[in-house]
Amino acid sequence: MMRLSKRVFLVFIVMGVCFVLFVGVALNFGLRGDFNGKEKSISVKDFPLEVDLCNTVFNAGEKISFTATITNKCGKDVNVSSNGFMPCMYFHEINDTDYIHVETTELHEEVLRANDKMSRAFNFTMTKPPGTYVFYVHYRMDVEGVGTIRDGVELIVEVK
Repeated sequence: MMRLSKRVFLVFIVMGVCFVLFVGVALNFGLRGDFNGKEKSISVKDFPLEVDLCNTVFNAGEKISFTATITNKCGKDVNVSSNGFMPCMYFHEINDTDYIHVETTELHEEVLRANDKMSRAFNFTMTKPPGTYVFYVHYRMDVEGVGTIRDGVELIVEVK
């Protein structure tokens, strides 16, 4: 009888140790967050691009100023890699579909904290002749080594 209770006691000890190990592994490898074994994937929705251009009609020679902002809404600090000039902007005529936009290839890495913003101000004088033009404001960056996330906004403006 004594042997049987020692065996039962040992079985309970081994089961308890196994349970503690299982819980530790589960908490460290996958049962965090949404409890389906996968962490939340990062997407373009987590890094919205906003542009504060308040006017779309300009006169030749008029100064144009606006700020483009990317906000980290993924809920955690992330490592971001880009060329260091994000967001960026390209200006072209509306019917110009053959334009080439070249960006520097130098790698710039930084930590973008949760809810922080990455902004860039654009200022220039409209020297183009009257017509319809496009500001293409965009970004392209690698987040957490997951892959490239990109987004862009086309703002159509008229020059009088």
